[in-house]
Amino acid sequence: MDASPPRDWNPSAEPNPSTPFACEYVTLSRQEHIQLVWEARQWKRLHQGAVRRIEELQVEHRRQLQYQTERAEERERSLVHDLEYARGRIRDLEQRLFGRKSERQRVIDAQHGHRAAAVRGRGQQRGAPGHGRRP
Repeated sequence: MDASPPRDWNPSAEPNPSTPFACEYVTLSRQEHIQLVWEARQWKRLHQGAVRRIEELQVEHRRQLQYQTERAEERERSLVHDLEYARGRIRDLEQRLFGRKSERQRVIDAQHGHRAAAVRGRGQQRGAPGHGRRP
């Protein structure tokens, strides 16, 4: 490949003092050119392989994220079900403990306990003498 400037090139029109190497030309042998092209293609292949691996990793990451999300949702549903069951059981036990009938039964039991010791029952008492025969 020839690195000489084109025939219609005008050196006074192109040089720019802001780019220091704009006026320098480099000549390459064909072997150097082939080597540079080969290296450029190799780097492109490596880059394409890296891009492909990144895409595969992103797909795998999305799949794992979706799997973990589904597992988390399933676990949450299970925990919500367990919580509802526990709340229902608590409600049932509280109803049994503090319900209307249980409150009344406690009062009646408490009154019977005090009354039996303090107040005598009605009717004939044990050990008491009878009233005898009528004349």
